[in-house]
Amino acid sequence: MSKNEVRNFSSEEDVDRYFLTVSHELKAPLTEIAAYAKIVEEDCREILPDQARDDLNSIRRICDSTLTLIQVYVEYSRSQFSKLELEKINLREMIEESFRQLTDPFREREIRLILPEKVPDLIADRMLCMQLINNILANSIKFTTSRKNAQIRLRYVRNEKMTQFCFEDNGEGVSEEFAKRAFDLFEKSDEESNAGGSGIGLNLVKRIVERFRGNVSISSVQGESFSIRVDLPNEMVVMPLSREGDENSRELRIGVIGALSGDYSGIAPCRRFAYELAVEEINRTGGILGRKVRLLFRDFHSDLSAVPSIAWELAAVDRVDVLMGGQLSSAREYVRDVAHKMKIPYFFNALYEGGLADHYTFCISNTPEQNVYPMIDQMLPVYGRKCYIIAADYNYGVLSAECTRHYIENSGASVVGIEYFTPTKPDFKDSIEKINDADPDILLSFCVGNNQECFHEQWYRFKKRDIPLISTIGIGLSSLHRTLPPPVMANTFFMSSYIEELDTPEALSFSAKIRKRHPKSEAPYIEFDAETAYTAVYLYKKAVEAAGSTNTEDVISALESGRITFHGPGGQVTVQGEDHHVIRDVTMFRVDSQHKIKKEMYFPGLKTNFVEEALKEDCKRDTNLRDLGTDAPNIQYNVLYNRIVQ
Repeated sequence: MSKNEVRNFSSEEDVDRYFLTVSHELKAPLTEIAAYAKIVEEDCREILPDQARDDLNSIRRICDSTLTLIQVYVEYSRSQFSKLELEKINLREMIEESFRQLTDPFREREIRLILPEKVPDLIADRMLCMQLINNILANSIKFTTSRKNAQIRLRYVRNEKMTQFCFEDNGEGVSEEFAKRAFDLFEKSDEESNAGGSGIGLNLVKRIVERFRGNVSISSVQGESFSIRVDLPNEMVVMPLSREGDENSRELRIGVIGALSGDYSGIAPCRRFAYELAVEEINRTGGILGRKVRLLFRDFHSDLSAVPSIAWELAAVDRVDVLMGGQLSSAREYVRDVAHKMKIPYFFNALYEGGLADHYTFCISNTPEQNVYPMIDQMLPVYGRKCYIIAADYNYGVLSAECTRHYIENSGASVVGIEYFTPTKPDFKDSIEKINDADPDILLSFCVGNNQECFHEQWYRFKKRDIPLISTIGIGLSSLHRTLPPPVMANTFFMSSYIEELDTPEALSFSAKIRKRHPKSEAPYIEFDAETAYTAVYLYKKAVEAAGSTNTEDVISALESGRITFHGPGGQVTVQGEDHHVIRDVTMFRVDSQHKIKKEMYFPGLKTNFVEEALKEDCKRDTNLRDLGTDAPNIQYNVLYNRIVQ
């Protein structure tokens, strides 16, 4: 860092990050000074006067204490701005390990740690949680120095929204006056000043607890006791089981994450209704293995940063037997991480870009191999071999566009242009001019969100000639044939296992059940992944019944058997054990000039094979998820692609 560098701090965060950098830069010279002092002392021991040796020892002690202080400050800064990495923490083990490390230098003292018979676990960031426990226990150890039989006791009680943890010691306590300012930065009691404290410990405790969305307070009787009370939200506290066998006797729980509000709520209004319908039907006929099913649906309010904590709450605190939902590919990755760490099955029930695989995840909706590639095979010989692709500029759009480009080029056709649209793009006139100049035979769309309506309206006005449009989301999910006036969406092709207009007996029955409970004012259109949600619950039911248990590995073995199948609103759906995807019946549809849906072609039993091919390349042998078991890698489709700069 330049000596003459000028810093303009706009926030406390800027100050802390700058201080963190400076702290790191100070460590090296202090370490070197201490090392040189030690070398001089050892090499010149015989000729140095006593005062010089004492001075060298003082230099080393000052360096050591300064390094310790820097580390405290670094931890202090990190407590506020480090990214939270949530995991399930064994709180008893963490407290006991911290206590052992902190008391090791004081072996001559008798310090007793008293914990309840059962201690809850936490869903928290391990580093911050360890800092929290270390500072609380260090405080108690320091203030019980005068006690021959020092004790530190943990008590806890769960209330409606918070769980209260109280760490109490029988030390000297603090004055009422100091208790009021104890959490202020650099505030020290007389006892702490004498003990060489940094004045940061309790403030650090407060900052960490607040990051955990909790509260902290202290109470003390000077000369008798001191206690720190930490209140944490119940959703991050995993209570011990109340009795043996509780897991097998309770209701079976399905945890679902979806967006009921916010920007993404409009793309899946009926999925929750479909989950509820399936659970209602199953409970009406006796549940699963005689156990009632409970649906725990959590709204992440279209805020992706909220997904990890919700997934952890469902998996660890509510102890769901299976996780479902996620809705977006970015949300899915958070849920997958939790499912893997908690070792529970996860059903991802949304159309996605394909190519995802791990031991615990099962993908129940269609992939490009089932809802795009067959259309390309049918349409290239009829309409021509020049294609233009437009896509949303995020994971689903980019990856779907790129894998489709590879498929088109491998089919001997060409992609004459690709454009990625940002979510806020409202004007597509320039893009439409590019498409017209490229003069493609087929236009493919992987657009999502409200702005795709703007594109289609403008495409209808400014296109030079009529060409077919392949769309994955525009009709079956976003229902643009209902929201836009005819003939804007005319000649749009798409593939799906279910849409509200599908007239098979199973589809009509499903649609009627949803409509009976939820009129168009609540659910303007029943999207195709409402069927996926409904089907996923029944596939899980069949797997549990085949396994005779909700044990994760037994259920996964059943799902991998190839015998778990369900004939429902989307036709026959069978879990393919080799790649944890499904074999599906899929229909190719076309929108006519009046925005009526026409069946073009029926494809029974479409499969996927990308995962097996990827595993073969990764493992250098023929293998699959079923064969690899818990050793299966976590893979996800990815490509190196050239992006067109808008």
